[in-house]
Amino acid sequence: MTLLPPVPPLQSEQTREEGRQGRVGARENSRHQWRVMVLATSSLVWSRLAVLASGAHVITVAVCNQKGGVGKTTSTLNLASAATAASMRVLVVDMDPQCNASQVLGWNRASQGYTVTDALMSSDVRAVDAIHDTSWDGVSVLPAVNALAVLEAPTTPAGALRDVLSSVVDDFDLALIDCPPSVGHLTLNALTASTLALVVTSPSAFASEGVLLITETIQVVQESYNPDLRMAGIICTLMPPRGREAALRLSELRELYAGDLWEPVIPRRAVVEDAIGAGRPLAEFGADAAPVLVPYAAHLTHLMSAARRTPRRRR
Repeated sequence: MTLLPPVPPLQSEQTREEGRQGRVGARENSRHQWRVMVLATSSLVWSRLAVLASGAHVITVAVCNQKGGVGKTTSTLNLASAATAASMRVLVVDMDPQCNASQVLGWNRASQGYTVTDALMSSDVRAVDAIHDTSWDGVSVLPAVNALAVLEAPTTPAGALRDVLSSVVDDFDLALIDCPPSVGHLTLNALTASTLALVVTSPSAFASEGVLLITETIQVVQESYNPDLRMAGIICTLMPPRGREAALRLSELRELYAGDLWEPVIPRRAVVEDAIGAGRPLAEFGADAAPVLVPYAAHLTHLMSAARRTPRRRR
């Protein structure tokens, strides 16, 4: 004799109504977050106009930390996405031999054309010939290949990247340099070529120590190679929704770097990995992306405010 599975009890009208209201509330919350992001993006347009009207040079930013896995590349790409929403022309310079930023933007080992490695190694390769359009509206890339790692050698001049970019950066409003997870000669080149350094970290063990090391490197570069370099601030990414360890590390960062740590913190969300895997801007993922995009839009505003406070050469 076959026994039939028990029939689940019918939901009461009150239970169904509570469930419906919960779903409606969740949708309204997502819509609210999306509206906030739109408003934040609108404010970026005015920030951009203020920077450009001041006659300032292009904003060149080294996104850095010698510690890996903290969200540098993700932050570079999401800041680029937020900037294009404000109609800014963006150049992403991939100085990481892992080439992740290049790959997300559509450049891979099978792609044909010059890269940042060619431009740095050969005076016959012009920077303009190594910059390529991407599938992201408003974003161009100076891509990397794994061979870039050979330029970590001490023989690479600290100002090599600055010389490469000097002829092309004025074609853009924002240049974001994705640094490798090290303080070697590639990061040295990125910092020497930049006017602002943006440190990216995460609420993990040794996070505060990592920030200390990279800020000391920024100071050395400022004193020895690039007196125009300024530290813009610190972004904390990958904050989980719960967890005592992450909360403790975030508290440490806030205590040690109260004047430099930007709020809000970037939450950890699965939609970020979805966007990276698809090679598409986070903004294309609608309301699910709002909890991450809203903080990045705010941080882009912080970045542009830092640019206005930083004296630079005129165009």
